[in-house]
Amino acid sequence: MSDHAVTLSLSGAYGGIGEPDAVLEGMFKGFESGPGKPSVAGERRTFAPDGPDGPAITCELVKMYDRAYAPACAWAEESDAMLVIDFDPGRVSTDSVDLAAFAKTTAGIYRDVRKPA
Repeated sequence: MSDHAVTLSLSGAYGGIGEPDAVLEGMFKGFESGPGKPSVAGERRTFAPDGPDGPAITCELVKMYDRAYAPACAWAEESDAMLVIDFDPGRVSTDSVDLAAFAKTTAGIYRDVRKPA
């Protein structure tokens, strides 16, 4: 693995999304086949960090560069979708990632990016 810094990656879309579930699945599948050789290291889970009135945040644990673990969380709704990944090369065990905590961080990003300009 080359020397990588801690990175927060955001990738998303805004507009009419006809099939949010298919978009959500597509975002995860696209990420899993992308750079860094991501491989799923845990079962995908859905969180509601803000309770039933907040966004549903779907997360999975991935192993990247055959060495480091990262949380990948996403949402997809009829108006927007985003995938958020928090990569830190120092996370070399599954215990070093807290999916629920990163789902809460992602819910904060959800609230921030959906504010009117």
